[in-house]
Amino acid sequence: MRSDPSRLHRKLLPGPGTADEVQRARLVLVRRCRDGSSALLCDVIGWFDREARTLRLLPRATFGGRSWAGRQEADRFALASSLARARIAVLIFGIDSQFVDMRFDTGSPPNLVAYLAPEGFVPELRQEIGDKIAHVYGRLIVAYAPVLAAAWVANVWLDAITIPIRSIGDGAEKLRAMQRDWALYSFALHRRAVLIEGRLPSVSAKPMVFGADPPKAALGSWTLIDANTILASTNCSSAFPNGVVGFVEDRRAPPSRACLKLWEFFTLFGRRPRPGELCLDLGARPGGWTWVLQQLGAHVISVDKAPLDKRIAALPNVECRGESAFALEPNAVGQVDWLFSDVVCYPKRLLALVEKWLAAGNVRNFVCTIKFQGSTDFETSRRFAAIPGSRLVHLYHNKHELTWFRIQ
Repeated sequence: MRSDPSRLHRKLLPGPGTADEVQRARLVLVRRCRDGSSALLCDVIGWFDREARTLRLLPRATFGGRSWAGRQEADRFALASSLARARIAVLIFGIDSQFVDMRFDTGSPPNLVAYLAPEGFVPELRQEIGDKIAHVYGRLIVAYAPVLAAAWVANVWLDAITIPIRSIGDGAEKLRAMQRDWALYSFALHRRAVLIEGRLPSVSAKPMVFGADPPKAALGSWTLIDANTILASTNCSSAFPNGVVGFVEDRRAPPSRACLKLWEFFTLFGRRPRPGELCLDLGARPGGWTWVLQQLGAHVISVDKAPLDKRIAALPNVECRGESAFALEPNAVGQVDWLFSDVVCYPKRLLALVEKWLAAGNVRNFVCTIKFQGSTDFETSRRFAAIPGSRLVHLYHNKHELTWFRIQ
């Protein structure tokens, strides 16, 4: 049965409505909905469109904080822009449950957040998100705002919306109307998704040379959740397609590929040791991290019971100490600018090591790899995350590991 927008108008916004009231109006979903009808959607959009035009508000009105002005109407779902159309579509159709209620409110509508798990770590991400999960599409887990501080995630789609599409061309047109650059995450309907992707501007995913600036252009993410629905976000946590950070590798100088973890960390977070700063590399063998730090011009104290690669040990500004990383006392080295650890040990043992150096107060910056042996130790991970001023992340070059850091 088709809805009566006039009745909705009278019920939800009694009276004719002032210009200010309509300009601030937001369509809010009180309950999630999947099975709403397109007729209902068109009626609501049509009513809102007519009301805005009657009050001469459409050219300067906003929806979700984004301007309607200058946008192109693409199809019958259009309100004033593809972005507005897509936002209203998700509010009416939602992700699950049924249409329950809608009302006008001066606040912003609730957002969807989608979390893309790293390859092989969907169970860890599900554990972090818990009962807030709404849907799972391959490695992509959809939940409701606010954004959670998840560590086991490659990319967060911060403002995800569903977009109904009629065809391959229609899907590409709607994405292009929202912004230029998009990265596809494909978990199903691969052929159809690739055909849509082929009609979008190409996005370079060439490996970076370490030291180059990360991409600055806005990169959205999208996927097909069924043949006629796109899930997309213009605002993502990673500037790299699906969080994949690739580098042009030096396959001769570094003694291991562990250097890629440090390259990625420095690239993503924009902080690295400056020339002359003192760095402590715990569990340094064979010397991949020591090599990176020395190349940056830092003075490096490399600590490991086993000897470093001879080429690395012979580099200028590298001091080797043949002892256990766990036996080294903070007062034996004095003030340290950076403490790095890629040591192989159980998470609880690394936590005790970090707490010892934190208590000593002589280290300014920490970057440590938490390596899990067997099952993931969520309890110890939470204790790391609870350290004030610190963060836990999963880098693309991490394996069954997390990177914990605290940077001043």
